[in-house]
Amino acid sequence: MRAPTPMTESLTEELRREARYLRHRSLRLQTFMQANKQSFEKAVRFYNPFPGKPAPLQLSGLFLFDPSVILKLSGYPFRSLMAELGGEALYKRYERFIKGAHPASVSMFHDLLDKIPAAASTSLSELKAALEGDVAAQAHVNAMGLWECFFRGAHGSEQPPRHHVHILALERACAPAQRLVLDNKMLEAVEQLSTDPLMSRFLWPEASAIFRRARDTAGLVLLQASLAIELHLSCIAAWDVELCTKRSTGDSFICDVLPGADLSGRNPTALLFRWLMREAGCKSITALHAHPKANGLSLDMVTLKRWSSGSHHPSVTWLRLLVGALFDDADYLPAWARYWGAKHLNMLGFLAQHLSAMACQPGADADQ
Repeated sequence: MRAPTPMTESLTEELRREARYLRHRSLRLQTFMQANKQSFEKAVRFYNPFPGKPAPLQLSGLFLFDPSVILKLSGYPFRSLMAELGGEALYKRYERFIKGAHPASVSMFHDLLDKIPAAASTSLSELKAALEGDVAAQAHVNAMGLWECFFRGAHGSEQPPRHHVHILALERACAPAQRLVLDNKMLEAVEQLSTDPLMSRFLWPEASAIFRRARDTAGLVLLQASLAIELHLSCIAAWDVELCTKRSTGDSFICDVLPGADLSGRNPTALLFRWLMREAGCKSITALHAHPKANGLSLDMVTLKRWSSGSHHPSVTWLRLLVGALFDDADYLPAWARYWGAKHLNMLGFLAQHLSAMACQPGADADQ
């Protein structure tokens, strides 16, 4: 086993000290996912965060969303980033490889690595050494999960934020069980997860039972997606804790956009708009439209009503203009924290609704 580094430690000491608070915050966030079926289908409606042609949900490892999912949610589709980095032709080669339509090619990976600026990744030389056959480098690279690779490229030699450290902790905690699942050793996999100090917090008895009954990975699809939602909620909680620590406040940034905080039936986007109006001292959409600071924004009532109903999420461009006008600071953290919190919670709510519908279909595992 390789020695831990700042990028791969399970949790920082500071995050460990906050573990009890993090767990409490995570449980509060999970209350909206545990709402009854009626409240999901009739009271709170979550909208598809990914417009366009439906695509299969991409997971990394057993229970984490793939980085490409989060990039797409953030407005940076992986395809666009890849095409910008290496050109459309290189992306299509990579896509054919991922889909299994094209065999692995050393030259393709060399072409990919050659497009990455040396300063952007501390692992670039190690990746190239692995391609050249360096056994030690290959073992090191193979031991890294997809999120660790992603963060190494994103942060370089800098210490990652604590909520990213939490994601790495989850990835590493799932790795042994993932290898067992790929070998169809489901009983050993669930035992591994049940005894892990971190992952055991996310398993419930029915989930363990589904694991034990599964014959292959096809029998785990709904369970994996459900646990991905649970784990992502804990990541949101870790992010919320980190923001509160930076701002020296005990008040959550996320709870204002958390469905279930009141009986209004509003989704996260509608709750975000409600918070913006309250923070700006406006009691109605009309008051916000007539706000002196918003006069030069050319905001129409139709757009404001869409945001208020939660049917459309404000774009980054529009929110920056609105926040800059209302609060004299386009980077006003309380607004942006709630903006991204609402986006992520809406995604989880939409997926939960979709999974609920799938679980009700004939042939689905009743416990899932």
